Amino acid sequence: MRNLIRRIPTKLRLAISFALIAIGVTALAETVGLLPDARALKLRGRLALCESIAIHASQALAKGETTELTQYLASVRDRTPEISSVELVSQDGVVRASSRDEGTPAESIKQAADEISIPFFEDGQPWGTLEFRFPPLGKNDPSLSSWGRTRAFLAVFCTLALLYYTYLNRMLKFLNPSRVIPGRVRSALDALAEGVVVLDDQKRIALANATFARNVGLPRESLLGQPIDSLPWLQGEHEGGADRPWSENIEIKDDEHWMMRLQGKQQVLDLKVSAALIRDDAGEVRGILASFDDVTLLEEQKHELRRSRESIARQNAELRLLATRDPLTNCHNRRSFFEEFEPHWERALQHRTALGMAIIDIDFFKSINDNHGHQMGDTVLRGTGGQLLELYDDEAIVCRYGGEEFCILFPERDIEATREAGERIRVALSQIDFEGLSVTASIGVSSIEFGAETPQDLIEQADRSLYCAKRTGRNRVVRFDEVPVDMDTSEEVSRTKPTEAAVQARIPQSAVSSLFSALAYRDPETAAHCIRVSNLTAMLSRQNMSLSDSYLAEIGAAAA
Repeated sequence: MRNLIRRIPTKLRLAISFALIAIGVTALAETVGLLPDARALKLRGRLALCESIAIHASQALAKGETTELTQYLASVRDRTPEISSVELVSQDGVVRASSRDEGTPAESIKQAADEISIPFFEDGQPWGTLEFRFPPLGKNDPSLSSWGRTRAFLAVFCTLALLYYTYLNRMLKFLNPSRVIPGRVRSALDALAEGVVVLDDQKRIALANATFARNVGLPRESLLGQPIDSLPWLQGEHEGGADRPWSENIEIKDDEHWMMRLQGKQQVLDLKVSAALIRDDAGEVRGILASFDDVTLLEEQKHELRRSRESIARQNAELRLLATRDPLTNCHNRRSFFEEFEPHWERALQHRTALGMAIIDIDFFKSINDNHGHQMGDTVLRGTGGQLLELYDDEAIVCRYGGEEFCILFPERDIEATREAGERIRVALSQIDFEGLSVTASIGVSSIEFGAETPQDLIEQADRSLYCAKRTGRNRVVRFDEVPVDMDTSEEVSRTKPTEAAVQARIPQSAVSSLFSALAYRDPETAAHCIRVSNLTAMLSRQNMSLSDSYLAEIGAAAA
């Protein structure tokens, strides 16, 4: 029974108690006579009614109007349902006037009625009585019957309990529980740097210390009774991804905390929230104790530190890019190229996979600088590097190896696949338009399959192939296995286009003129024919050949 009573909400128990107290006080007041007696009041009312009717009846009787008196009494009974019957009886027992129905026996009315008699006198002597009969009190009157009293009691009780419950429900929200807390305890709570809030089972604030009220920017009295969710909370994230600690679906743990944000009076506050359940003696949860640690400054410092780390990471990435990339072409520089080369080399040896190498050299690059300026030379280098990166940056390592030389490492490509890649590069470079200037490139390729023992050996093989490509006409791709074994690589290949004067210096024009003069002296017609052939050859060859080759073709045609 005790446990059953405890399950009833406190406010309902208080309301029932107050209602019972009110009813008990009312009953006591009625017992001691402080409240009027309903039965007595009822009898007094009946007596006053009977006296009023008797006055009218006596006037009619004095005039001898017995018939009119009978009609008057009948009309009184009809208009007053409370009266069962009215009879005027003389002293000798004769009924002189009556409102009783003829079919109703007089004895049955007398047995089930309360009677009031009003005596009549004539010359100071009793003449008769006017007899009134009423239903017994409490039989038809709900206010006087036992069941009516019971119903009235239940109605009053339920009404009072409901009114008290509503009143308590509204007023308890504004009661200040902190008033019953000792002053030293309140001072201790207010001295805490953390905000402390006690919530009831309806998630309303029952107690808040000064720190929490100061953070919210509201008077402490105005917080009491408010739902905690009505405060200006902003979106926050819990460590476990759950909602607020007072949510219905949250299972509060001792070592758990929530990160929440609250719009304070002056700024947005970052709060570290911890919570604990408040239980009564029976173990029932009656509320929640929550503490709010203001970590706004710490969060700002963490954000600032995070931004600093991100900035440092970006700067490190930029520095790493500057340290590993050629600033003009954005290709790998030599240092970063060899750092990438080593693991690919070891992997190829360990797993016996292919590894190709290509070295690209822009033909006659010095002539571009000499004839068009170094700015145009930088444009050519930038465009060449960009083209190489566009073709193979995702699947190969592109490096600017020297002034106008580029080196590309092709993981898992044999010599044939590397040669095809070199041919693709050669064609792509020849199709670039550098502000009206076009260039060609000589390319040497090799592969680990030709017995290179170190990365440097593989580079030297590709470089030897490049030398062969330049010596054999440029603008071509040469594989290492196509390089003649006895080729002398000690002689340097010119990196400038030969001018007409340089070509003539190798084959003196005076010698050519002497030959034509001697031929014209001995056979003028043959000399004239040789000159025509030489001129036509020069006109045709200059459209498709270099200057030096065109000059040689011109001399050869003349000699033929």
